[in-house]
Amino acid sequence: MALTEYHLTDPADMHPALALARYGKARKADLFLGFWLALIVEAQQMMPNPRTARRHVEKFFAGRDVLTALTETGAESVDAELSDAARVYFVSGLADPGYGSTMMRMRRLTAAQVREKAALEVVRAASLIVEAGLDQRLVGLLVSGYLAALAPHGAHELREAAQRYPQAQTLLESALEEHL
Repeated sequence: MALTEYHLTDPADMHPALALARYGKARKADLFLGFWLALIVEAQQMMPNPRTARRHVEKFFAGRDVLTALTETGAESVDAELSDAARVYFVSGLADPGYGSTMMRMRRLTAAQVREKAALEVVRAASLIVEAGLDQRLVGLLVSGYLAALAPHGAHELREAAQRYPQAQTLLESALEEHL
């Protein structure tokens, strides 16, 4: 995922280990955004595979640069960057004509439909996180980024979407309460 105008922090202003973990050596991609994209895409599959999600998360957190960032800056800093990467994903999606359309860009979604689509992505990813037995803290980070991107509407759409996935509804409500 290339760096965009939606990124708020210049990698040069970050702790070097954290910048390396998030943006890589060449600083041409947002690896934390890629982390969320992989989970969200897996969650959108007809039959999401919890093992694939687990492998993806384990590989991400076992990566040398992420481990170094965790050691040098702490879990709180890494979590803040993961939350920000989720925010970047949803903010850029709201502005992307491809994200806000269907049928090969032939039908444009309304603003409310785009927000509903984003909420469903969060709910499906949260459901996959629960089903895969992953660290539920990830749901809170995803919700935090989503809420930052979709303020002030996000909470309402997320609550409506969560009703479709009862296995994740309680966890999503907790995450919403924590971030509101």
